[in-house]
Amino acid sequence: MSHLAPPAAVVPAAGASTRMGKPKLLLPWGETTVLESTLAALRGGGVEAVVVVIAPDGPLSSWTPPPGVCCAVNPTPAQGMLSSVFVGLETLAASARVTLAPDPLLVCPADLPALRADTVAALLGAYHREGGIVVPRHGRRRGHPLLIAPSWQARIPELTPRREHRGVHVVETVGERDDDRAGVRDLRDRVVAGEAQV
Repeated sequence: MSHLAPPAAVVPAAGASTRMGKPKLLLPWGETTVLESTLAALRGGGVEAVVVVIAPDGPLSSWTPPPGVCCAVNPTPAQGMLSSVFVGLETLAASARVTLAPDPLLVCPADLPALRADTVAALLGAYHREGGIVVPRHGRRRGHPLLIAPSWQARIPELTPRREHRGVHVVETVGERDDDRAGVRDLRDRVVAGEAQV
């Protein structure tokens, strides 16, 4: 009998995200929005449950999530992204769909609209081969989503960017297309490069 749940994701989205003059996560991206494109990649890549963590009175407070995605509210978003990750984990634990530790947990910023489903699937494949923690990389840049095994999920507060940990596996993103860098470039990078459809 399995003691683990299928892959699940926490998507921190409680920031003000108004540096572009309007909520960047709701900006159009192709036929959808920045946020919903990110979510579609996660779901299409094999993530069964996704929690988007929003601020109480933020720009997403009236947003309706697509099927397979739920919202949770971080009452203290000023405490940083890690506080949103904790809220997401609590929401997953309380969910009828996820009663056990996700295997793995993916932590993914909300502003990766060029992330592709096949990249997410490839990262899940690498996780199932390697276990531990899997981090995508393009060239020398590490990115997202971060995949975390159940045994590491209780240690999330220790996973700071400046520390190396045993069990961390850095995986090259799959494919030769330049946009496979999606996992290491957020929307702000892409606007600077003139690639965002805003």
